[in-house]
Amino acid sequence: MEEALDFKTAARILGVKATSLRAHYRRWGIPHFRIGRLVRFRPSELEEFIQLHSHGGPALVKATGARLASLLRDRPELKALRDAD
Repeated sequence: MEEALDFKTAARILGVKATSLRAHYRRWGIPHFRIGRLVRFRPSELEEFIQLHSHGGPALVKATGARLASLLRDRPELKALRDAD
């Protein structure tokens, strides 16, 4: 099972500010789910969203994947995601 990401972590993966993501995630069509009142994001859905909406081609997707890998490496609480690969 994937770790549920908060706005701050999802924003880092997407390369936007957390405040921008919080204000626009529905308008932008970012895949999300709720746990009660909390909005959370799945890393796999964010990566798929990036690939589908990337205008920068494979280089941008690869750079974003590297950012995701870096984030997962830097966040011990996301160890389960690292180990899932």
